[in-house]
Amino acid sequence: MFLFDDVLMSMMGVSVPGLNLFSTLELIKDLAYKELYDPEITRNEIKENRMLYEFGEISEEVYTARKTELMNRLEQVQKLLNANVSFL
Repeated sequence: MFLFDDVLMSMMGVSVPGLNLFSTLELIKDLAYKELYDPEITRNEIKENRMLYEFGEISEEVYTARKTELMNRLEQVQKLLNANVSFL
């Protein structure tokens, strides 16, 4: 019902910021992309992974797998930043 109301209100040009379902979902998506594709957050996760390994809280296998995953993500983030993707 609320989705239908939002569509009708949007078609009539009526929009209530913060209550409009589409704008709220768009905002959530944008914030998620910014967090996922922030190179500083990924670098911090790499540091945290290394510290957990050095303190013996995770095994070498877990450390290596997570490090590979994080390095790949950091590489993707750098490519996106170099391509000037608009959501960043």
